[in-house]
Amino acid sequence: MRVAPDLAEALAAADRDEITAESLALHIQAVIQGAFIRAKATGDPAVAEETIDHLSRYLTLLFNIEETRP
Repeated sequence: MRVAPDLAEALAAADRDEITAESLALHIQAVIQGAFIRAKATGDPAVAEETIDHLSRYLTLLFNIEETRP
């Protein structure tokens, strides 16, 4: 996983040692792939957008990031 080193650094900075970078990378990948599958199955791209928004909120909470989106 190419993103794992970046996630490991972010997890360490956020003091989240209960989560491995590899497991988080796989979770992100599964969510994104699932979002596309759901969107294709329903014919509605908004389904993928909603799923990715949920992932974004999860990561924001996980890393204690203040949201800057409107």
